[in-house]
Amino acid sequence: MSWSWAYYAAYATQFLPLLAAIWARQRLDTARKGALVWACLLLATNVLALGVALTHRNNLWIGYTINPLLAAVGLWTLAQWQVHSLSRFALQLLIPLYLLSTILLTLTVEDLGDFSRVTGPFTSLLLLGVSLYTVSVRSLEEATHLHGADWFWIGMALALFYGSDAALGPFARVLLRDRPDLVMAAYNLRAVIAVLVSFALARGFLCPSPPMISGGSSSPRSSRSSSSLSPSAWRS
Repeated sequence: MSWSWAYYAAYATQFLPLLAAIWARQRLDTARKGALVWACLLLATNVLALGVALTHRNNLWIGYTINPLLAAVGLWTLAQWQVHSLSRFALQLLIPLYLLSTILLTLTVEDLGDFSRVTGPFTSLLLLGVSLYTVSVRSLEEATHLHGADWFWIGMALALFYGSDAALGPFARVLLRDRPDLVMAAYNLRAVIAVLVSFALARGFLCPSPPMISGGSSSPRSSRSSSSLSPSAWRS
């Protein structure tokens, strides 16, 4: 397999969110720490997948083992940015239900050596919907500049990541045998999207510090007053 420049760029830019988080470590509230864990898990997944691929072995099993944990961290992070306590509680309750259902489906209907039939598309659509819901609701509820809102940049990064994932899995499964050239083109496009995801995550970490409530803990509405402040991914 010949790699395009997009593949190298996708791998290289995955370090940007980590560097941004280190630079802005004093601004890491609970939600941003969750996003940082997500970024670190994604990087570890891709490094492992690359290592396995270089040995000319199938690496699709990695997604079945790590992707549910990655999605759970993403759901938990998005839960911290919910405007309403009910939606926040619903997302937190959804996490164990999602993990349990994913494990059961993986053990009963999936082939670990092939592209996911059920759990992959289900996970991607779930996270895509929750990400877009979070960004949309907060955009309507809060009078803030989006360029200075951590929830906007990180929420859109997750939406881009899982949106491309939702489209790529079924596409690759259907066309891999007959049109591998189209599948490679789709992976190259996804690598470009992964670069955008990395930049969006890094921008989210560099946003102004979220407001604090009494006792020093972060408010769930982590960027509510950011309008008064000036603004400072992919898998094999």
